[in-house]
Amino acid sequence: MVSVIDAEVSRDMSHAKIYVTVMGKDSAEEAKESLDVLNKASGFLRSQVAKINNARTTPQLRFYYDSSINRGQHISKLIQDAVASDRSRYPEDDGE
Repeated sequence: MVSVIDAEVSRDMSHAKIYVTVMGKDSAEEAKESLDVLNKASGFLRSQVAKINNARTTPQLRFYYDSSINRGQHISKLIQDAVASDRSRYPEDDGE
């Protein structure tokens, strides 16, 4: 399962960088096979986009792995761990 995270289209609409994540894959190396398949199918996908798009040109598609979601989850976990550590070191007063 692939999710499109972002797309950058050149000014002249000739190229598009499509950033994706692949479910169950945590790095670009793990997602390489999926990216290879997407990039090989880019011509077909481009023709499908052209059918539903009323623009004069349809960009060439190139797929890239986007690790921003994994980085965000990692940073969130680090913050949660830091908060839990602080709470264990400095328990809150119960007002007694």
